[in-house]
Amino acid sequence: MLPQETYDRGSVPPSPRRGRGRGTDAAAAAGEERRARDLHGLAHRAVCGVIRATGPEHDAQATDDVRNSLGDLCDGAHATGVTPEQMLVVLKRAWREVPEARRASQEDEGVLLAQVVTLCIKEFFSPQRRR
Repeated sequence: MLPQETYDRGSVPPSPRRGRGRGTDAAAAAGEERRARDLHGLAHRAVCGVIRATGPEHDAQATDDVRNSLGDLCDGAHATGVTPEQMLVVLKRAWREVPEARRASQEDEGVLLAQVVTLCIKEFFSPQRRR
């Protein structure tokens, strides 16, 4: 389980798989920052897609777009070595940043977020996403 710490927007919680205590040079740190921003961007895009798909003008294409954007987020997480737990932290952070996601009642928002998390976990562990 991840420690109860707050992470800056665009950062990814530290991976328990990565060695601790090793020195990190500036290039590696810059690369990590870029990957974190990229992953956050994918999460933000997925959240916006979910909001569009649940709005009054949603259609079947919107549902496919949600699955595709969550798949892109999962692919990005796999490519950067981010754990599923870390990916969900990034997704939930992006969720809180999109005002439209918070316009529903707390109960409706909680149900929708739970569905998104479930879809995201299924996508992360689907055979075509595992690398």
